[in-house]
Amino acid sequence: MAKQYTEKMHKEDEQKAEVLAALSHPLRLRMALELYKNGPRNVKGFVELLGVSQPAVSQHLTRMRLSGVVEMKKEGTKVIYSVEDPRIKQLLDVLYD
Repeated sequence: MAKQYTEKMHKEDEQKAEVLAALSHPLRLRMALELYKNGPRNVKGFVELLGVSQPAVSQHLTRMRLSGVVEMKKEGTKVIYSVEDPRIKQLLDVLYD
């Protein structure tokens, strides 16, 4: 017999959908892949790598941070972003096999 769809299951599905939505933009997907494959980076590093404006990079990183795709830590005055969640890494591996 199938399990009843519970509030907990709904919350989990919402969280997973949020991650997928955050990765649904080509630039955000590339940024997440770069962080996973090449390690932590700050906003300036992405501006130089991708040739995108600083405000655009910051907005994309914020979207990914709020959805749990990337993590942020401060090192002095710099803010460094990284992909730490093994589930995100596994998803990127599947996408870029």
